[in-house]
Amino acid sequence: MQAEFQTILNRWIDQSAFDLQEAKRFSASDFREGIQWLVANDHADLAQALADALDALETLEVWKVADITAAMEKFLAEKNLKAKDIYMPLRVATTGAKETPPLFESMEVIGKEMVRRRVRCAIAALHALPSPSP
Repeated sequence: MQAEFQTILNRWIDQSAFDLQEAKRFSASDFREGIQWLVANDHADLAQALADALDALETLEVWKVADITAAMEKFLAEKNLKAKDIYMPLRVATTGAKETPPLFESMEVIGKEMVRRRVRCAIAALHALPSPSP
C-alpha cells in the first residue's frame, strides 16, 4: 500500500511540478510544502471532500472564473460547508501550493482537464495512504 501511494504521489509531483515549472507560477518549495500539508490532514474526509468538489466541477460546460465560482458556491450551500473546508485542499490538489494567485483564476488558467487530473491524482494519493493507527 505504501509503495502504491509513493508511486501515485511521485507521478502527481512529477507531472504537476513540470506543469507549474513550465508556467513559472509557483516555486518548487511551495509545491512540496503544499503536498506535505495535504497528506498531513485527515485522509478519508479530505479525499471525500475533494471527490465531492470535483463532482460539482465536472458538470461545468464553460470553464471560466464566474462559472467555477458559481459551481463552488452551490456546492458549499448544498453540502453546508464553509469555503475554508474545501478551498485550501482544492488549492493544494490543483496547484501543489498553499499560497497561489486566486484559486478560481488559477483553475481557469490551468484548465479543466488538468485540474480534474490533478484532483483525481490527489484523491488517489490520499486513498493510498495507510490509515492512522487507533
